[in-house]
Amino acid sequence: MKDTEQIRLWLDVADKAIKAVALLIGGLWTYWNFKKSRLYSKRLDLMLSGTVFQVRGETYVDFTASIKNVGAARHSLDQEGTYCELRAIYTDLSDELLYANPIFQTDQHIEPSTTVMDRLQWHVVKPSVPIVWFEIRLRVISDKVEWKRREFIRAQGVEDWSSTFGL
Repeated sequence: MKDTEQIRLWLDVADKAIKAVALLIGGLWTYWNFKKSRLYSKRLDLMLSGTVFQVRGETYVDFTASIKNVGAARHSLDQEGTYCELRAIYTDLSDELLYANPIFQTDQHIEPSTTVMDRLQWHVVKPSVPIVWFEIRLRVISDKVEWKRREFIRAQGVEDWSSTFGL
């Protein structure tokens, strides 16, 4: 009888040890999947910077757009849905779409920790109502996820346009 009790005791200890190890492995597996999903999640940082300048009385908007892949996964850019818009905001606070152009046409993929840049320059025809601000909107489609960013640039020479239009 003593041998069977000792065998049962060892089997009970082995059973509890196996369950503890299984619980520990399951917990580690869950933690790893959580960290992996956060680490390998798709994350892009969109940046815009621009200036408004005049040459020989003509107004231009020059801007640089960049995308930084801050995640650890590779991004594929959808060229169909990736574009940039230039909108004018007038003194009466109405706005108008001036240009919409595709952007990042030469970049198909963005590797982790990589930044890609593109630059556009637009000529702005003198409007009938003075422009106060320019709004640049950037839209990037990557792996069926939409990323957006917009920036406002104060229009240069608004005072000149105001005096021209008698405001």
